[in-house]
Amino acid sequence: LRRYGRRFQLTASDLAVVLAMGMVGAMVPTSGLMGFFLGVIATPFYFATPENGWAEYFHPHIVDWLAPRDEAQALTWFFDGPPDKVAIPWRVWLTPIAWWLVLIAAIVYVSLAVAVILRRPWSEHERLVYPLVSVADELMEEPEQGRLPRFLRSGLFWVGLAIPLGILGWNILSFFWTLVPSVNIAGQWFYLARDFPRFRTRINFFTLGFAYLANLEVLFSLWFFYLVVGLEVFFFNRFGFKIKGAEDSWSSADPASGWQSFGAMAVMVFWGLFVARHHIRDVFVQAFRGSGERDHQEMMSYRAAVFGLIGGTALIFLWLHAAGMELQMSAMWVLGSFIVYMGVARIVTESGLIYVRAPMTPQVFSVYVVGSQELSNASMTVSGFTYAFLSQGKGLFMTPLVHAARLAETVSGDRRKMGATLVWSVLL
Repeated sequence: LRRYGRRFQLTASDLAVVLAMGMVGAMVPTSGLMGFFLGVIATPFYFATPENGWAEYFHPHIVDWLAPRDEAQALTWFFDGPPDKVAIPWRVWLTPIAWWLVLIAAIVYVSLAVAVILRRPWSEHERLVYPLVSVADELMEEPEQGRLPRFLRSGLFWVGLAIPLGILGWNILSFFWTLVPSVNIAGQWFYLARDFPRFRTRINFFTLGFAYLANLEVLFSLWFFYLVVGLEVFFFNRFGFKIKGAEDSWSSADPASGWQSFGAMAVMVFWGLFVARHHIRDVFVQAFRGSGERDHQEMMSYRAAVFGLIGGTALIFLWLHAAGMELQMSAMWVLGSFIVYMGVARIVTESGLIYVRAPMTPQVFSVYVVGSQELSNASMTVSGFTYAFLSQGKGLFMTPLVHAARLAETVSGDRRKMGATLVWSVLL
């Protein structure tokens, strides 16, 4: 298109906005938000049976606006499909969805505010690698007039593209045509020894590609501490040491290593904030006094970020309390979510790993810190509902928003418009 005029050309700024919108918007469908949200809030009333006793234990603690009821078979039709020519009973869904969207909007805004506040210390002061964005920078480089981009003129690029694309394409063909043998890249699980955690031999082309750009110290830590934890779990299992209490299926397989890893993540998060303390102080000074750090290079003003962070956090806290969660558990849940969201974002920013799950969920963290015997049934019930936006413990919106803030550095126009564009991508 560039040959027909530069007005048809997508500039580096255009491509950065497109990529940022895609990264943020991809957190909404499937295993991001919607893969859990509607199913979780519809579960308590649809799956209640006399055998599981949910009507006795859970239903009295569910406020009217928290979950849809099975009125006019609304939930039955949701899970089983409605009869022909029957309209969706929106009246049952609108109120709970509206209130949940208020909470989700607060989480998105708080994540965007944190991403804006931490962009400069992470990108400019600590000079984190951002492997996912480093590749994008190469792909978005504007070529000379009339020539292909530089990466398309590289033979190594085509070799690197052909290997994973060829194998994946071949396996797609084998799926539809059974006479074609597939290439096994999924690997298999195996154990080094009895009671040792299992390993998987899967080949992941994304990990191979992006890990090449990560720091060697980070890459060393990934496999070294994985083995250390494996040895620890092995000895715990052999000696019969076990922390009592069940974890959820989204936390570490072993409670002891899960708590250790979560503690390490908490130290990493708060140490990072301590390192950036001078910048954070200047950001708050500018927000309250109008002087200090300049924010014209950010996706939103520091005033909007700081007051949005404070107001959004308060809204999350009050929403949980209004739903029935006690104050002490609400505080621990918000703290645990902050550690998970920031910790996962930091790990992805430094390692380039696309899929990272936290070692412990905020739900487990808050229950164990406060103590289940100290919590009311309503608090435990609301805690179960918060799995509606768990996103497999991947940090939900903060991880892509942190990368979007880094991509904003390549935008030559008004970066405030980019922040608004990201919000619109989530809404759409």
